[in-house]
Amino acid sequence: VTAKLTASPWKVSSVTVDGTDQSALFKNFTIAFTPTTFTTTNGGVVWPASGTWTFTDATATAFTRGDGLVVQLPEVTDNSLKMSLLWTKNTFGPGRMESIKGQHSFSMGK
Repeated sequence: VTAKLTASPWKVSSVTVDGTDQSALFKNFTIAFTPTTFTTTNGGVVWPASGTWTFTDATATAFTRGDGLVVQLPEVTDNSLKMSLLWTKNTFGPGRMESIKGQHSFSMGK
């Protein structure tokens, strides 16, 4: 799983929050993994620009970010990555919503 995660950066295909399309909040979101860190672009407040991560256990079906947030990995293939996390805050920026609380599901591709 680590080899597939770290092979190349991932680009967002779609994002849902509690089943509702919220892809516009993550336009041009990308994430790149190394074996212990990640970097993102356009991750908003849900995804910091960089951080650390480690698998929660040997099954490699979830990882914990350095900030303690657990990210589920329901699918990791050579060309597809699905991540899911529970975000607990609504965040407002200048004139717009920056994050919505709920179950976030990210579909990523190469």
